[in-house]
Amino acid sequence: MENIKRAPKNLKDAGRRFWKDVLRDFILEKRHDFELLSQACECLDRMEECREKIIKDGLFQQDRYSRPVEHDAAKIERAQKRLFLSLIREMGLTLQRTESQQRRRLY
Repeated sequence: MENIKRAPKNLKDAGRRFWKDVLRDFILEKRHDFELLSQACECLDRMEECREKIIKDGLFQQDRYSRPVEHDAAKIERAQKRLFLSLIREMGLTLQRTESQQRRRLY
């Protein structure tokens, strides 16, 4: 088993927090798991950067005809969320449902 504890230096706050949380809560056994984790952390950092840009500029921009269009950062954030979830599934980092969640019905 690989013993990688330190987060990659290129990670920002959100990515570093997630790195530490995953290593605290899960046992990663293979080197490629750490690579997938690194990519997932980078996704979180990009999502945070996009959120900051959207907060600053607003969710909509104007196109060249002065019509409102979705901010490019919102599109990037959405793509990063999909990639993040895909990486998490690939790593098998699923959360166990609590007993109360298992009994809850969706209707």
